[in-house]
Amino acid sequence: MRRFLNVRMVLEGGKQPKSMEECTDIYFKSVGRGQPLLLNVPPDTTGVLPEDFVDRVSELGETIRDTFRTDLTKQEGVTAEATAVRGNSPTYAAANVLDDDSDSYWTMDDGQTTGSITIDLGGTKLFDIVSIEEYIELGQRISDFTVDVHTSSGWKEFGSGHTIGAKRLVRGAPVRADQIRVNITGSQAVPLIENIGAFKAEGAFEQESIMPEGLSMIDDREFDRSDGWNLETIDGVNDTGMWANPGAEASFTFTGTKAWIVGTKIPQPWYDGRICGRKFGCNP
Repeated sequence: MRRFLNVRMVLEGGKQPKSMEECTDIYFKSVGRGQPLLLNVPPDTTGVLPEDFVDRVSELGETIRDTFRTDLTKQEGVTAEATAVRGNSPTYAAANVLDDDSDSYWTMDDGQTTGSITIDLGGTKLFDIVSIEEYIELGQRISDFTVDVHTSSGWKEFGSGHTIGAKRLVRGAPVRADQIRVNITGSQAVPLIENIGAFKAEGAFEQESIMPEGLSMIDDREFDRSDGWNLETIDGVNDTGMWANPGAEASFTFTGTKAWIVGTKIPQPWYDGRICGRKFGCNP
């Protein structure tokens, strides 16, 4: 991955280096979208790069190396399969996305612009970044895609986007999963995928998990619901939510001794229910 530092600017006294949070945002919005990294690190009035700026760039470099040192898709026992392969030929097999050959790729027959490829990690792994690369020598083609992960509760969406290009880094909260599925839902021509990787972010690259270690999530889309519920896409857990007027019912089954129900804070109690026959309620 290429990194560029713009040194045409001259630093005046009192300027501070970007925080690691800002550097992280820049990294995933540039390198994570197939673009060069531009940090704008200027020298001071004597022509020297300030030490605190150099330290910050070094910290960013270390975070990048630590994060991408281990690709979980390049481990022993990892396999790949796809919904279709061009001419059923091993030259274009799904397994090509797992090798280190920049001239090999997975593709389908001409005219097919949607399809999916599934990576079996050979066991449950913890990761929070999925990397996807098109075979860019033949052009950028993909226009829409989603990434799903298979957890103990089944398949769920990990992320989505439009273009992929030379590289796309899909970043989310840490997840434990044994399979990754990349779904191509739109493409200008038959898609060509050169590489798929999975990584565990380190340092400032890591996003805080919405759940404590050891807990499993049951999304509201998995609830058994009576009539009257309205499903929504929200800025919240899994980007899903639902609401209903009084009288509607919803239920779910879990294994364990405790359960937490996450809801929107409102000024009055909004639900009650029973767990193993015991009544409970919510009073924000």
